[in-house]
Amino acid sequence: RKMMWFYEKSDRSSVDGVIAINARVFQDLLRIIGPISLLEYGKTINADNFFDETQKAVEQDYDKKANKPKQFIGDLFSKTLERLQSLDAETGLTIANLIFKRGITRDIQAYLKDESLQSFISQHGIDGRVLPAPTDYLMIVDSNVGGDKSDRVINMSVNHTITPAHDG
Repeated sequence: RKMMWFYEKSDRSSVDGVIAINARVFQDLLRIIGPISLLEYGKTINADNFFDETQKAVEQDYDKKANKPKQFIGDLFSKTLERLQSLDAETGLTIANLIFKRGITRDIQAYLKDESLQSFISQHGIDGRVLPAPTDYLMIVDSNVGGDKSDRVINMSVNHTITPAHDG
């Protein structure tokens, strides 16, 4: 809901929902459907070069005058959607399995305004909510909303010390 709010407040049109997909899911998808040719960029994107080529395209190789560094991602996504529409049933089932597995690992999360669809998403744990836990837990959240850096090249470490209270 918050992402929808931000999008709409940035003078964009309203949206019916948001689907968040981690980049590794797209890499897995390319392993299933094969490479995508982007002739206008002189690139063919496959599972092995996806991260490096995408990062290079949005950080270095974009038209600085037009200043649309993410256009590459939009174009890649459009070509991928075209490919998905022409797949056979067996490949479609493989992709459905990928979506199911990546939903369980929370690499795909969704929120939709349509209550019946959102209910289905919530029942399958793909709604992104913080799950209840029987005890205390630590949840580290790292977000790159601006998108001007790649999480793959960021090193992070966390040192966490727990000291139980006298009552346990």
